[in-house]
Amino acid sequence: MQSATALECPVRFVVGYSDVTCPPAAVWAGYNACPAKDKAIAARVNMTHGVDGASYWKYERWVRGK
Repeated sequence: MQSATALECPVRFVVGYSDVTCPPAAVWAGYNACPAKDKAIAARVNMTHGVDGASYWKYERWVRGK
């Protein structure tokens, strides 16, 4: 299994601070370890393990633009 340290392609992370499946600290650790030059993270206060509509559509447009 590859880790975030192997990512060199453009990447987007989404972290929900109410997520108990993927703890926010682990998502931030992955983001911080990722060496990709084109990376971004969206943090949502009340989001659990899923992506809210605003983040989904923002990144949907980003992916389609690549």
